[in-house]
Amino acid sequence: MRSFDYGDPMGSRQLREVIATYLRTARGVRCEAEQIVMVAGSQRGLEIATRALLDPGDRVWMEEPGYSFARSLFAMNDITPSTFQQAVLADFIREGHFSRHIRRMWMIYGERRSALIDCLRSELGKLAEVTGGPTGLHLSLIPDGIADRDIAARASRHNLSLTPLSPSYAGPGAVETPGARLKPFEAGAI
Repeated sequence: MRSFDYGDPMGSRQLREVIATYLRTARGVRCEAEQIVMVAGSQRGLEIATRALLDPGDRVWMEEPGYSFARSLFAMNDITPSTFQQAVLADFIREGHFSRHIRRMWMIYGERRSALIDCLRSELGKLAEVTGGPTGLHLSLIPDGIADRDIAARASRHNLSLTPLSPSYAGPGAVETPGARLKPFEAGAI
């Protein structure tokens, strides 16, 4: 019958333990399950933290530009935000969070890039050459006999961002130079 009671007000102990383990191993965050509270969303979490940790008249640091819900919540509770722009970013980088973020993004974008290359090669075969370094966020598609501006225009109708390369050339015959740069992280279908 235990499953029918209200349960732990902090949230499922088992879930909090798994989250704490994940945060320690994948994100380098030092925490224990007892420090994690499960809430119904970020706004509810911010509301609980505000009421638990702050008193009317307190001042808080807030990033500029900042989260409008937080600004409203602080105003309703007579809490004054002091804004800043560079200090948090500097700490974020110094403490290694930026490096972890970049490594994570390389993995995500690498997977998307590989999926896009596989799809392009499968669909286009010898109709176009796909080029680009293995660690870049962009690919170049060199179509055989099709104007890159036409390809970019058709792709945009399908919410795919392609930048024609021909305008980047300054020499004679530049307009006819085919090629389009693909941004795999913007391709919604990937």
